[in-house]
Amino acid sequence: MQQQFVQPERAALAVNVIYLLLGIYGYMLSLSTTRRTIGLTLHITVSRWEYLQSFHVEWSLINGRSAFRLSLIPYILGRVCTIIYFILLAAGTSPYPMSFSCIPSALAIASSGNISVGCSSTNFIIRTWVIWKDSRLMQALIVVLALAQWTLLAINVVNIRSISVDFHCVVYENSPQINAATLIYTTFFDLLMFVLSIVGLSSQRCESPLKKRLRAQGILYCAVAGASYIPPMVFALLHNAFVFGLVSNVAIAVSAVASSRAVRSLHFFNAYDPEKTLQSNIALTTQIAVQHTEIHEDILNGRHCIDEAVDQC
Repeated sequence: MQQQFVQPERAALAVNVIYLLLGIYGYMLSLSTTRRTIGLTLHITVSRWEYLQSFHVEWSLINGRSAFRLSLIPYILGRVCTIIYFILLAAGTSPYPMSFSCIPSALAIASSGNISVGCSSTNFIIRTWVIWKDSRLMQALIVVLALAQWTLLAINVVNIRSISVDFHCVVYENSPQINAATLIYTTFFDLLMFVLSIVGLSSQRCESPLKKRLRAQGILYCAVAGASYIPPMVFALLHNAFVFGLVSNVAIAVSAVASSRAVRSLHFFNAYDPEKTLQSNIALTTQIAVQHTEIHEDILNGRHCIDEAVDQC
């Protein structure tokens, strides 16, 4: 039974490798000061490709074929803000003079970028909060930590400054220390949410496909997002604002794609019948979450092993 899932997994691996190569290529182009526009164009192309190939999620919500959940709000908002962020950046680096005001443009760029980062983390905050439904103290702690992250992101927006150079808007940040603090906090906060979710799931006595998927998603997201946050964190500490602006674009794109794919994987995942999930959602085999081929022989008898609160994610 496991052999029939080998081909979809290879296809998913191939697509993810392509995304990785494109991301590295865009990263190298962005480091070139003479090809900044090309780098931004590549980021927009990859983001648009990711958005278009997964637009069936939004479409299923629009036509009512999929039930809307409040937990999908950061997923949708994060994707929209990511697209807006790169479009505004491309407009700012256009060789043609722009007629819009510089200050509102800078605020829009900063707001959309920081909201994208916050929504990427919030996608995992929600599931951790639901897993700890029996501990009000832990839920309150998660909420406080989440508010602290959003506060740092808001401070980043407030500290944005911009100047007009040759009819173009140049955006820069006034406090590299806040940039570094925000990135460090976001990285360790994502790791903490993953650890808390694993601790909460470990209270269950037996394994389930849903627990395996949550564990795999957390590991992969923390690894991918954490690695993408390291370069901008280093350049923020070095007070190199120009290079920081370039590499932070990669971090925003990578974290948004990784987080949204994890949400799609869990949203369409049938916790009681993994076989049905993989067969009926072949278009979703490109998700960054690991596809599990192990199927329990008597999954119906193991339903009590899956926490009802986790299933609501």
